[in-house]
Amino acid sequence: MKKLSIVLILQVTLLMSCAGSPDKALESAALDHLNRGKDLYDEGKNDEAIGEFDRTIAIDKGLREAYLFRGAAYGNTGDFDRAIADFSEAIRLDPNDASAYHARGISYASKNEWDRAIADFSESIRLVPGYPVDYHNRGIAYSMKGEWDRAIEDFEASLRIDPNQDNTRQKLEDALRESGRSLQ
Repeated sequence: MKKLSIVLILQVTLLMSCAGSPDKALESAALDHLNRGKDLYDEGKNDEAIGEFDRTIAIDKGLREAYLFRGAAYGNTGDFDRAIADFSEAIRLDPNDASAYHARGISYASKNEWDRAIADFSESIRLVPGYPVDYHNRGIAYSMKGEWDRAIEDFEASLRIDPNQDNTRQKLEDALRESGRSLQ
């Protein structure tokens, strides 16, 4: 029995010296799955990508990027509840990640949960005030609620940051018309 234990210890020691520490090997495996998942996501293979992100998270539950990408893949498949859960976990891991609030806001908007979408776009704007898309998206959410003055403010803010947004300009014109005001 002692001989077997010594052999086992030597084998484990040899494996560790060859592959680095077990933590490094696990970290490497998690990153391999993450990168494969990202490639599959880029190819539009959302279900396969989700599988790779599942494997990533099984190895490292603290890898925020895996939750962000898996949430995006779930969103692409129309599973907004799972997308929201993943974006929420990414936010828990890093409450200052504006991209997670932005992505969760998109998912809430896709479910017509306008107040939640507005809250997430507002938090993303607070964290990164110069990103015009969040103003645009929050303006759409306000429009869907019939809050035309707020929608107009957001579309105008978006256009101040980037005046070359034809879609935002059209949304502004629509909101002005709905509010009874005219384009100035």
